[in-house]
Amino acid sequence: MAAPLIESWVARSLADPGVMNRRVRDVHAYLLRRPAVRVIGKDWTAPQGSYTHLPCYPVGQQPTGIAFETEPGMAPTNSAGSVVGLLAPRDGTYRFTVGANVAPGGKAASSPDQPALLYLDVAVLAQPDFSTSAVTANAVTTGALPTWSAYSLGGTFSVDLALKAGQFVSVVARTPDLSGISWSDPRFHTASCFQELRQIGELP
Repeated sequence: MAAPLIESWVARSLADPGVMNRRVRDVHAYLLRRPAVRVIGKDWTAPQGSYTHLPCYPVGQQPTGIAFETEPGMAPTNSAGSVVGLLAPRDGTYRFTVGANVAPGGKAASSPDQPALLYLDVAVLAQPDFSTSAVTANAVTTGALPTWSAYSLGGTFSVDLALKAGQFVSVVARTPDLSGISWSDPRFHTASCFQELRQIGELP
């Protein structure tokens, strides 16, 4: 849906059905249905020192958790049938969020500080590109998950991005010092591992 034209009211203007539809119904329908997509993580283990996507199920195929796609094509899949990035269907300001509960090496860490050594690189690409090298070469920000214990690293990381229609947001995890990571382990925390892209405003 294209952004509706915001019309100004003037004194003694006639509020007929057409005017009310344009100025009230259409505007609220647009605000209610801004583009948004959320996908749930697939079980995945990455080796030490790797740059790895955090793969997700296509919308509707996840075994648990809430997934949605307000406009078709926002969650394209790679050759393995996994979602590793999300697409903006129209120009706007978007919030990209990664939620995770990641186990280092699929087991408890050997020291309390070990789980903190994991980084998330986020890139904005001109079109869907499913290679990790495209993300690492074009990263616009690096973040980390905010909470950790001797057993896992968790929480959410968000970044606001100005996107053009068709641009693709993708994230890779870097594991420089861990023995590896277990993402979306189905025994514990599949539903808390997700990626989400949601329009929050127009381009500045």
